[in-house]
Amino acid sequence: MSSALIQGVVAGLLTLRTYALYNRSKKVLASLLLLLSVAVAITLWTIIGNRHAHRPQPTDALATSNGCDLTLSQQEGYSLALAWSTILIFDAVVFVLNVFQTVRTGWHWRGGYLRIMFRDGEIFHGHCFRL
Repeated sequence: MSSALIQGVVAGLLTLRTYALYNRSKKVLASLLLLLSVAVAITLWTIIGNRHAHRPQPTDALATSNGCDLTLSQQEGYSLALAWSTILIFDAVVFVLNVFQTVRTGWHWRGGYLRIMFRDGEIFHGHCFRL
């Protein structure tokens, strides 16, 4: 549950940052919100669908000791992979949008687009660590 909350906060911050980077474009905001809504729907569908699955109890301490839940069935593993893939796709789209906008505006800034990407990344990660 806490990882879902954290992912939600990060997705919200990434959406706002990209929206601002595109000069508050309603098309970019609507596209990101649509993609995020689809990702949330797929994630909820996979989580709710696996709620009723029978899960065997771990028989030894190694089954869950290293952070990996080895009691998951293959179907549960596929479902969780699908849920995490939606987050990966959203992050990749945001990254591509940010790179595109940085390349597009980078020629106007001293130091080029690589410097802008580092600057923006440092600002974003600096704010995340303060939370």
